[in-house]
Amino acid sequence: MKVPLIILLIIALLVLGLLAYQSTTNNRLDLRFWNNEKLDDKKDTKDKKDKKDNKDKKNDENVEASTSASYLIEEKYIMPEVLSEISDISYMHGSSFACVQDELGTIFIYNTADKKIERQIPFAGPGDYEGIAVVGTNAYVVNSSGTVYEVSGLEEAKPLVKEHKTYLNAKNDVEALCYDKVNNRLLLAYKGEEAGGSRKGIYSFDLKNKQLASTPVYSIDLNNSLFEDGAKKKKQSFKPSALAIHPTNGDLYITEGTDPKLLILDSQEKVRSLVQFSGRDFTQPEGITFNAAGELFISNEGKKGNGNILKVKLQS
Repeated sequence: MKVPLIILLIIALLVLGLLAYQSTTNNRLDLRFWNNEKLDDKKDTKDKKDKKDNKDKKNDENVEASTSASYLIEEKYIMPEVLSEISDISYMHGSSFACVQDELGTIFIYNTADKKIERQIPFAGPGDYEGIAVVGTNAYVVNSSGTVYEVSGLEEAKPLVKEHKTYLNAKNDVEALCYDKVNNRLLLAYKGEEAGGSRKGIYSFDLKNKQLASTPVYSIDLNNSLFEDGAKKKKQSFKPSALAIHPTNGDLYITEGTDPKLLILDSQEKVRSLVQFSGRDFTQPEGITFNAAGELFISNEGKKGNGNILKVKLQS
């Protein structure tokens, strides 16, 4: 029996239509599977990122916890622009601090209660002034080459200025100066390398004969395990940026600016503590002093902004 041509055509069209439908369905399934795979990949990526963020957050919290366990910043005083490169501070009286900065031969009297500069006392031309120590109504300022400027009569309209040369020079890179009341002398430290390289000395400047001693009165042993890199056991250098003596117990406090930390020595050169500072809090600690009550103040040079003075309480 012969099948009419029209029926064969209808059957052929039905078969083609069925094949086309099956192909479309398979494509949709493949697309759905591909989209699901892509969504899964995105989810995995997001999960990994969330885990990393949580880990980073946890690490930050741990840093914050260790920081707060070492010290507490009780007050923060933002310096005016002229003191953005504040290089040292020395307590005077009340709420007044004598400050110097890197480039100007001027002593700035800053009042933390009024939060402003009370007075400016020029004593020399432009230079590189790194340390200041107030002794009664006088002040002593040292530059990076080791010259000590004696400024007598801070309260006078025109203080008298004398220069005292030492055997140091620019290669020594003098950074730190403070007053040792018990021995009526200044203490001075520099960042430059010393002979042998295994110790860092603190030197005395006699206020009677205005001479710098050739041998150190304090000697920091850089072989102490405190100065080692824990991972590489590599001996670390220590570059003093500021000095201060605690008014009640006589301990010597020494800051380092490039790798923010605070070293505390007793009068027998024994290390009491080494406090690592957070760079977020201490951008570059260049000055340190105590008020009459024994409260600690540390100044920071502003790397990309204003300098500051921080009132700091160390946690026991």
